[in-house]
Amino acid sequence: MALTEARAVLHPVRLWLLPFLLGLSPVLTLFGPRATPIHVLIIGLVAALAVWTAASHQALRDEAAARRDVTRAWWTEPAFVAVGGLLVTAWLSEFWSTNAGYGALTAARLTGMAASGLLALIMLSGIESRVRARACSALAWGGVVFIAFYIVNAATDGALVFQIRHYLMGYPLPSPEQWRLPTRGSAILVVVLWPLALVIARRIDWRLACALVALLVPCVLALPMRAVNLAFVIGLVCWIIARWGHRQIPAIAGIVLAAALFVLPPALSGSTPRAMIGEMSADVSASSVTHRLKIWEFTLSKIDERPWLGWGLAASRELASTVDPKIRWPFGPGISVLPLHPHNNALQVWVELGALGGLFFAALCAAVGWKISRTGQDPAWRACAFATYASYMTIGGLSYGVAQSWWVATAWLASVFLAVSLWPPKSPG
Repeated sequence: MALTEARAVLHPVRLWLLPFLLGLSPVLTLFGPRATPIHVLIIGLVAALAVWTAASHQALRDEAAARRDVTRAWWTEPAFVAVGGLLVTAWLSEFWSTNAGYGALTAARLTGMAASGLLALIMLSGIESRVRARACSALAWGGVVFIAFYIVNAATDGALVFQIRHYLMGYPLPSPEQWRLPTRGSAILVVVLWPLALVIARRIDWRLACALVALLVPCVLALPMRAVNLAFVIGLVCWIIARWGHRQIPAIAGIVLAAALFVLPPALSGSTPRAMIGEMSADVSASSVTHRLKIWEFTLSKIDERPWLGWGLAASRELASTVDPKIRWPFGPGISVLPLHPHNNALQVWVELGALGGLFFAALCAAVGWKISRTGQDPAWRACAFATYASYMTIGGLSYGVAQSWWVATAWLASVFLAVSLWPPKSPG
């Protein structure tokens, strides 16, 4: 009786409130980037409650065999095999890591997030069809509120968030000259926008989805963040190509990208290519681009020193401290030649996990493209998935660390949104 009553109470929660909060959850990143890892916990909670509050024990028993098949299917997906290979390589690298203690904590954190994200995807696959319609509509409305909030905040140059942080959270209110849009929140928006827009189009109205995306264009392109600007443009171009192009385009792009990310880091780590990169950095006037090129030049030199095993997970944080101060501070004190990570996901994998890590990372890139091409017959979903993939890889290639919690959580959050956007659209009736 108690279980039945609990289900009755939680029924509206699982059907509307939790999916709505899931769609809204990226708004947390506008208030503090460290809030993002809880997305994975929210995802797991939504999926677990949806399964736990199923119609009856008998329904759960009847679906047990099918759910085991779903679980096995997810475990054998090439992308998750590659993720598992990366995690195993990360743990093994602790035996020779130059930053073993922090590396072990990072490996544990990444393993936990991967387990939670995979569990959420498995459970979402088992949600009953009659629950999906209302839950998906609720997630769509959550996405509408998030995107609308971002647009209003962008229109006020970030003042809305600063005012809320001041009056509700007690943070000091900066002067208007210091107002700005959150960098990480904008990066997350560019990645998750595409599946959210698809869900909104199919569960609410396609005109609303188009209007929100159109309003976002000037907001995103006006950001003083080249990586986010470029990711949005590339994502849009990839959406157009995949929407009206051949369905194998994402698979081909994934293979080409994988080959480049596996071959180029060791190929460029020699002294001659590094010298060319150094000359390029001297010719560039933009300070941020010059700094990136210096970071990559130094990272490639470290890859050349340990090409097979790498320096160990999280070793990027310590590599700059081992060199001469004149090399460590090429632009003066406070501007390191390698600040925490190389600002390029592929280079970070290579310098920390070596050739084996580079192989698994390349395999993951190829597997994701292949998965997008072979999933379903829906060109709109394929276009949104390809745009999400391209946006994530673009930002990862120019900014942020491959093992940063909020960035990894963004990948899992986008994966869940893409999984939900695969659910059948609302019928015309």
